[in-house]
Amino acid sequence: GSLASARSPPAKMGSMGLDDLLSAFAGVNMDDHEQLVGTFARVLGADADQSRFFLEASAWNLESAVGNFLDTVGTRANLATPSAEPASAFRGEESVQQVNAHVFAPGQPIQLVWTFVNVGPAPWPLDAALVHTEGDALGGNPEVSVGGCQPSVEAPVQLNLRAPASAGSYASAWRLRYSGGYFGDAIWLVVNVDGSLPPAAPPAAMQQPSHEQQMQQMQMMMMQQMQMSQQQQQMQTGFGQPQPQVGMAQPVDDEDMDL
Repeated sequence: GSLASARSPPAKMGSMGLDDLLSAFAGVNMDDHEQLVGTFARVLGADADQSRFFLEASAWNLESAVGNFLDTVGTRANLATPSAEPASAFRGEESVQQVNAHVFAPGQPIQLVWTFVNVGPAPWPLDAALVHTEGDALGGNPEVSVGGCQPSVEAPVQLNLRAPASAGSYASAWRLRYSGGYFGDAIWLVVNVDGSLPPAAPPAAMQQPSHEQQMQQMQMMMMQQMQMSQQQQQMQTGFGQPQPQVGMAQPVDDEDMDL
């Protein structure tokens, strides 16, 4: 659901509003509880057990969990707006080199986990995120939150990409950004697609049923329609006619009775 809140931020939060804090969860899959626990711990400076406790106690309602945490535990140092410009180091050079050197089939999935480290003296702003800046987005989420990362702490980012459907070389640039601008170095990913390789199957949501599957579906629908039609006819022909009375005693002539 929406993260917008009508609730007033707790006094302990100072000048920071609850909506500002919730913005650090932009791009997080609310149905992925493990991802939600990890992001909650990173943003609020809590450990994994604390994060899971508050989320479970709030029935996995993020807004309620954040509010209850702040009301109970209080503001942590990581909730302060950093005065220094954020700084980062990228720990995914090897994965970038592997992708750049690899040849992909059209539509082949590319799953990456890039790790960034906060090498600055202050937490990253809550609106900090890895964003796509140039080139082909390769079907990935164009913005993934890394807000609230503490100094010397790693922030892993999972990218679920997909090679384009046409042969060629595709460049994609990604960089960390916050409301004050970009920080850290831009990351360039090059995906080489070989059109001679058999294309990968499309995502399940995009797959089209085969001709045989379509015929089977049509046959099933026709059989269901015929059954419904027969049932309707039976109901119409039987309506108003006397129905056999089951279990009712039949009249007996006096002559047949043994006295």
